Amino acid sequence: MTRSKRRRRTPSLPMAVSTGSEVGPTPQTKAKHVKPSFARWCDQGAVTGVMLQAATEIEDVFLAKTAGLRIRSPSLVRISGGSAPPLAERLAIANRDRYLPWAAALSQRFKRGGPPALETTVAIVIDQAIASDFDARRRWRKGTTKAIARRALLEYAVMAGWAPRSDLVAFDAEHTGYLRRAA
Repeated sequence: MTRSKRRRRTPSLPMAVSTGSEVGPTPQTKAKHVKPSFARWCDQGAVTGVMLQAATEIEDVFLAKTAGLRIRSPSLVRISGGSAPPLAERLAIANRDRYLPWAAALSQRFKRGGPPALETTVAIVIDQAIASDFDARRRWRKGTTKAIARRALLEYAVMAGWAPRSDLVAFDAEHTGYLRRAA
C-alpha cells in the first residue's frame, strides 16, 4: 500500500491549538465538553430555588420509577427471582401527590395542542440535554426549550405549594411568544 493511501485513511484533526506559548484544547474537544443546559441555567440564575427543588424531586421520582428498566449485570449469587423493592415512602408520596398530577396535566395540555413540556423537561433535567440542540431538532426559535422547561418546573412548584400562583401568571405574561409558538 502506498503512502498516499495510508495518509488518506488517517484523520487529520489538529491535536492542539497553539496561541503563542500556550497550548489548549481543540475546538472539537471544547464542543464535546459542553456543560448541560440546566446546569448553565442554574449558574446564570435563570432557575429559581423552587424550580431547582422541583427538578430535584422530579428526578428522584422519575429515577425511582424507572429503576427496574436499567440494564444491570447479572448477579451470579442470586438464584431465585424477586420483585423490585418498593419506593421509599417520601418518593411514593411525592409520586402520588405531585408528580402524577403534574405529568397528567402536561400530557393533557400536549394532547390539546400545547408544547411537549413533559418530554422537554425530562430531556433537560434528567437526560441533561443541550437546549440549543433540542430547539434545532424541533425547529423552534432559540430559547423556546428553556421557556418550556422553566415553566413546567414552576408549574410543578405551584402544584406542590412551594410557590404562589402569581409567579406562574407573571412567567406566562413574560414568555407568551415562546409558549404559543412551540405548539
